[in-house]
Amino acid sequence: MKITQKNLSIILLVFMLVSLMPTTSAFALAQQPKIDGEPEAMSAREFVDTLEHPRTPIDVNTDKFHPDETYACTWINQQPADYIEMKPRQSFDMTWVVQNTGDAVWHASESSYAYYSGVAMYTKSAAYALPADVGKGEKLRMTIDMEAPKSPGVYSTTWAVLTGNTRVCRMFLILVVK
Repeated sequence: MKITQKNLSIILLVFMLVSLMPTTSAFALAQQPKIDGEPEAMSAREFVDTLEHPRTPIDVNTDKFHPDETYACTWINQQPADYIEMKPRQSFDMTWVVQNTGDAVWHASESSYAYYSGVAMYTKSAAYALPADVGKGEKLRMTIDMEAPKSPGVYSTTWAVLTGNTRVCRMFLILVVK
């Protein structure tokens, strides 16, 4: 078999994925135990994101569970919607709205929203402090300046709301570059 640049790229990608996976099978990966109140199994969207983009700027192994406080959120809205089509390097504002559905306040002094995994499409900053405390039942609107990747394809990016090292929730965007 002739080793071409494309074959070498595929071999390296497979090697990287296998070496970064904490378990030996896709089924086992999808059945990881609960972390910070997340469901037992990953959604298909999360699972695909994990396989496509295994590198994360935040070490998920340092996520801490605080048994004396409950952190949770509910996704309310996002703009643009998933699977929107964009031109290569098209600039856009990504906005997510989430609601604090936990018992704990997200204190601005110790909370942020930050790039978590996937393609780094942000153009200004990978992390932002919360503008104010977000109490139980209150909503948080996050807007990030982004740019679509330069090559055609399907891409995803994941951001997270964090309180200290606790991941409160994750937000996703999947877009198509044509």
